[in-house]
Amino acid sequence: MLLAAVLVILLLAVALPLTCVAALQAVKVPQQTRHQRQGRQPSHGAFQPAPLALPRRRSLAQRGRLTKSSATVGSKALSSKAFEQPTRSSPPGRVRVEEVPFQDLKALSLFYVMSNWGAQGRLRELQVAELDKYVYNGLIELIGPNRIVQDGVVLAAKDPRTNALLGCVNMELMKAKKGTRLRSEIDSGKLSAAAATATAAKDGSSSGASQAPNVAVISGLVVAPQARRQGIGQKLCRECEKVAARWGLTSVYLFVDQVNTPAIQLYERLGYRSLFVEKQPRKEPSRFGGTQQVERAAVCMTRDLDDKTLLMAKLPGVIAEPMEWLTSALS
Repeated sequence: MLLAAVLVILLLAVALPLTCVAALQAVKVPQQTRHQRQGRQPSHGAFQPAPLALPRRRSLAQRGRLTKSSATVGSKALSSKAFEQPTRSSPPGRVRVEEVPFQDLKALSLFYVMSNWGAQGRLRELQVAELDKYVYNGLIELIGPNRIVQDGVVLAAKDPRTNALLGCVNMELMKAKKGTRLRSEIDSGKLSAAAATATAAKDGSSSGASQAPNVAVISGLVVAPQARRQGIGQKLCRECEKVAARWGLTSVYLFVDQVNTPAIQLYERLGYRSLFVEKQPRKEPSRFGGTQQVERAAVCMTRDLDDKTLLMAKLPGVIAEPMEWLTSALS
């Protein structure tokens, strides 16, 4: 009995490994052929193993959550496309323009950074953070609780269906102080004296020349890259002109980079004319990865408000809004 048990154990010890080797050889992946190893196409009679088809998971870009150049962490670059929403822009007539409250300035500043500098090239994470802080502080000074200007407004253009941001602009009511190029242009009589007279009457003074006149300056006009060439910039400018008329002014001003030819052409189509060129300090992304303070030549442009805009500003809101809607529908 003992001898029989020993023989059975020996047989199992020999047969089991042979069985495992045979099973492994049966499921072994076919090796590359000689033609495949040499980089040549096999003949029609050669054996070609079928490729293994695995289910592929769709990426975030294919699912519409992020685009191909998405925002990453670390030293990699950020692109404005990472913040675009996969929505179809509205026609220009259906864009809703509204005043931005103080609580929504944080989201607006990031939109401005990515639509302005981000559209020109990729930004690194540190650059986005620094520029976002720079723009946010400027907006806080404009409409924040402790603003440093007389009055200001921030307007945003939104898609009424998705509430997505399409563009933004801001305008401030400031004094044309002595020593500035704008004040010298006003004092020399090259500009319309209506602005100085209206602001002097608003301040309660008898002479417009004795006090610094108030001027409305438009700045920070930017439109999302996917919503450009649809009349959104024109609509934002017209809304700023209405606000300036409600402030009691008869003209508006703006500064635009001298090298920004498309923006200058847009303002000229809207009736703005160039006055002078001066250098203005600003912060821009640096090619070394941070930000830098530079001086850029800016063109000062102005436009006198038309009678229709001045008339609408004098009417109550319950009358002006239906008339504006009717006028835009007829046009």
